[in-house]
Amino acid sequence: MFVQADIKRLPEIKKILTERLLPEYNRIKGNLVLYKIEEFGNNVRQAADELNFKWLINYAEKLQNEAESISIDELEITLHRFPQIIEYISTTINDTNEHKVQ
Repeated sequence: MFVQADIKRLPEIKKILTERLLPEYNRIKGNLVLYKIEEFGNNVRQAADELNFKWLINYAEKLQNEAESISIDELEITLHRFPQIIEYISTTINDTNEHKVQ
């Protein structure tokens, strides 16, 4: 799912997602307040652009588009994928590290 160049940067990406964006996600996840979700989507997009991480750019664009079109059901599903993204990155890091050890 990730290109090789991204795999090498996953620890840095995970750190930014966990430290900068996860606290914001945790504040908004229980209440579907549209402007807060839009703000979160903008912050995810900004981080994705800074990291030049296409996979996260795609997620941010999807979140932003759903917020703009007020697709509440889809927006809720997409929003709650954020922790899964961090988990997937963590799993990929662990799998990569295990292959280095072997």
